Amino acid sequence: MNEAAALPHGPPMNILPPTPAGLESLYTLCRKIYPDQANPLQVTALIKYWLGGPDPLDYISMYANPGIPQENIPPHWHYISFGLSDLHGDGRVHDVSGANGVSGFGFELTFRLKREPEETAPPTWPATLMQSLAKYVFQSGNTLCAGDHVSWHCALDSSESRIQHMLMTTDVHLKSIQTPFGSVDFVQIVGICAEELKAAQQWNGAGVLDMITRIPSAGGPWFITDMRRGESIFELDLNAHEEVERGFELEGSNLSGVSARCSWVEQDPARIDIMHLKEKSDCDNFQAQEDVTLLNSPQKPLQSGNFEQNRSSSTNFKMDESTELLHIKKLEGVHLVFNLEAGSLLPLAIRGRVRHGRHFTFKSVLGETAITLVAGTVTGTLVNSEHPYVAQGSWLQILITDDLAQDMAVTFQVLATPEALSLPKTFSWPDKNAGGPWFITDMRRGESIFELDLNAHEEVERGFELEGSNLSGVSARCSWVEQDPARIDIMHLKEKSDCDNFQAPILKLYQMDSVQEVVVPTFVNAHLFWIIDKKDLLLRAAMEKVMRSNRCNKIKGLGEVSNDQIVAVNVEGVWTRAIVKDVEKDFGSDFKYKCWLPDYGTMRVVNNLFHLPEGLEECPHLARQASLENVVNLMTDLVLGDSGYEFQFKTTTDDIEGVQRVALDCLEAAEKLFFEAKRQDEFNSYGDITCVYQENAKESLTEYLIDKKLIRIDEALFKTLEPSRTTFKENYFQHIVNVQQPLVKTERNFNRIIFNQNEGVSMNFFKRNFAPDEDSSDW
Repeated sequence: MNEAAALPHGPPMNILPPTPAGLESLYTLCRKIYPDQANPLQVTALIKYWLGGPDPLDYISMYANPGIPQENIPPHWHYISFGLSDLHGDGRVHDVSGANGVSGFGFELTFRLKREPEETAPPTWPATLMQSLAKYVFQSGNTLCAGDHVSWHCALDSSESRIQHMLMTTDVHLKSIQTPFGSVDFVQIVGICAEELKAAQQWNGAGVLDMITRIPSAGGPWFITDMRRGESIFELDLNAHEEVERGFELEGSNLSGVSARCSWVEQDPARIDIMHLKEKSDCDNFQAQEDVTLLNSPQKPLQSGNFEQNRSSSTNFKMDESTELLHIKKLEGVHLVFNLEAGSLLPLAIRGRVRHGRHFTFKSVLGETAITLVAGTVTGTLVNSEHPYVAQGSWLQILITDDLAQDMAVTFQVLATPEALSLPKTFSWPDKNAGGPWFITDMRRGESIFELDLNAHEEVERGFELEGSNLSGVSARCSWVEQDPARIDIMHLKEKSDCDNFQAPILKLYQMDSVQEVVVPTFVNAHLFWIIDKKDLLLRAAMEKVMRSNRCNKIKGLGEVSNDQIVAVNVEGVWTRAIVKDVEKDFGSDFKYKCWLPDYGTMRVVNNLFHLPEGLEECPHLARQASLENVVNLMTDLVLGDSGYEFQFKTTTDDIEGVQRVALDCLEAAEKLFFEAKRQDEFNSYGDITCVYQENAKESLTEYLIDKKLIRIDEALFKTLEPSRTTFKENYFQHIVNVQQPLVKTERNFNRIIFNQNEGVSMNFFKRNFAPDEDSSDW
């Protein structure tokens, strides 16, 4: 037996890439809590965030927890995220930090969902919820801590449930852990209803969480969310309202701030600078929505700010360092603008914070703008009685004196029932130098200022002609590339993908769109060909860049290789993924490896294999196996009939050589190819190819082959082929290798992807000057 024949068919223990150190530390902790679930069900991001995918969390594990029924702790599903902390430690997602710092954002999310009696597998909607929260953290840089709340305004599972908001707490079982890349805490999501959210905002999240622990049906000590819960804690405990009111009056609120829709400008319009204009434009843009906008739910959440790590009474609010923050400006007056949800928190800010000698901050979700209301007893601030309004860059501090706080507490009582307000609502204290007016946006206002004031248009035009615009720039979707397309690099490809929102086609590889523009790299017959969605070509280029930049390590010896192992290969200077199908002994001691290229839909023989970078193995294969739907081949017989010899056509499952040749003529003559999927299973998509020729002429490949009497629709016979389709493909692998030309020198490129070392990955269309001849019989 030669060495190639001795190739093992099971994956050896040493071929899998090692688990990243940060991820392994978290897995080890989970195994201690769930020793009998070493391999839990897991939701995985198909395209990792560091490869341009939309989901920041690499993995979300789902464990079955039996609970402790005798202690009123029901069975539940326990979800744990992996990705907010630094899993890799190589800078691909998070800044590299030492073991003594925090890992990534310093925390991971968890969630406990009550298990319904009929459930045999965990629902996956909590994974979507956790991904949405992770996106907010990555986009805003704001972390989530125990006691924080997130107003969501939509049932967490998109049902009719009352559980429409969230509190954050510390996971009961997952304590802080030290990983090689820093410390990680575990912040558990707790589903709550609107009344409980309001109590958390008015008093504090910790107080509401403490009340939940005493009520098993509301969550109990393990904070288990029950989406079927129909009563709030105030309906389950008649003393709850009194407890919240008493705590609020005695302690005030420990909510030091929120991320919200807000802006401010100096009262004199002539002195508005570009930062204020930018923030004002943000507020103008969001008037079309009633609630704070965040993440991707119908009404998007407002999140409690963790502006101080210790929530002390001193002003520790931090923003990004910039030269603008060094500029301190004393103002004569200010205009403040809030949307309705942020404005409804003004009573809390005054009664629960300022009147208790504390401060409260509104931080804009749209930029660096922040507004801090400060009591006179707060130390270390920029404001004083002589200068009650001071701006440090885009951060505004306002001193609220005791008498003004008393006045505001009474005035803001109308905001306790925001649904009864007639908007816009304006508050002003010019006699007390309170920086009025304060504006609250009217979401139901039906007229613009130009409809309310007939002279407004003229005033704007006159100002524009005399002064021009002081808007110096905008953030926008734009990009540029050098005119020579051969020099477009991977960054430009990535920017183009962002503008085209090409992430959705990546995620639909396992559930393809019904119609998509494709290339057909390999066509064997009507029952076996491969297609690639043209939108996925940029993803393939991104994966190639990862392989090239990682300098993949060469696999040495047959002991590290097994059949169907996925590896990296270099084909004529281009890196791509490959699946090992066979090994042959070459001259001397070298080996040749027959590999299927799942992102190119073709087979190649290579001399060297390389370890695939971590994360790429999980990306879906871009070349999808396909078949024309419900067709079988026709066999032609010449028989002697009454009027002489004549042709008879019979259906057959055998391959007919003419099918491939005529189909290739049709495909290579097309300007564009579209595949319409009628159905699909785990291995195959079934449908039809539409060929688009010059002057937008269109033709179905199925109908074309039927007209040529090469195939026929026969659904019953077609179904007999399905069980053997995988074997059918394997039998053709050797045939594909034999008929393929070298990629760079391919002579027949019917919309085939080719390699070109000078231009990277490009398209080569072989176009013919004629359309298929319906009457042609040259085949």
